Amino acid sequence: LQGNLRRRPAEPLSLALSAVLAAARQDHDGARQAMKQAEAHLKAELHPHHVFHLFACAESLLGDVQASLHWLQRTAEEGMPCHPWFAQDPLLANLRADPAGRTFLAELGRRHAFFRAEFPLNDPATVGLVATIT
Repeated sequence: LQGNLRRRPAEPLSLALSAVLAAARQDHDGARQAMKQAEAHLKAELHPHHVFHLFACAESLLGDVQASLHWLQRTAEEGMPCHPWFAQDPLLANLRADPAGRTFLAELGRRHAFFRAEFPLNDPATVGLVATIT
């Protein structure tokens, strides 16, 4: 990570990951500084929802559930509504322990269940079958 940041100091995904690492060490200032830098360079990021997910993880690790929820909502709204992962991501444990986080994840789970029922071909168990039929 440090090598990548030396080569590309403004790369949002690397900066966001460094924020998660700082948050895991409970380095609040380091995590928030890395998030601020990453956010400043998001225009260069093709898939910012990955950066937003890492921000949510960092904020959850730091214990700021409200900020974590904000970033996870943006993650879902902007292309990554991945309830199965969010429901088990160990970095989001503090968010899942909070009533607001549980409410958001429950709603995201309902949406996930609806779309799985509506579009069953997205079921990983049937993807191989679909590929062999076509």
